[in-house]
Amino acid sequence: MCRVMEIRTDYFEHLLPDIIRNCSHQRAPVRDGYLSLFKYLPRSFSVQFQNYLQQVLPAIIDGLADENEYVREVALGAGHILVEHYATTSLALLLPAVEDRILND
Repeated sequence: MCRVMEIRTDYFEHLLPDIIRNCSHQRAPVRDGYLSLFKYLPRSFSVQFQNYLQQVLPAIIDGLADENEYVREVALGAGHILVEHYATTSLALLLPAVEDRILND
């Protein structure tokens, strides 16, 4: 079981830059689709996903300010999942990313 999770983590780390890049794609349905991954990945990776919070949070926070309503809703849902899963265990990782982006236009 450990070996399977290790492979999944390596593969995810390989895909993560593309996922984050597509969260700001020019087409709203693409942004929506990629941001929606962050609603399910924390549940899939559980505790290990906290290693990626600092990379993922800026994309989610930017999605909250998106011009498209569906993208904003997906970003809000993803943010809710992250807070639900990691607010008690990884608050020190969540707050800096939020503080950095809170005043972003």
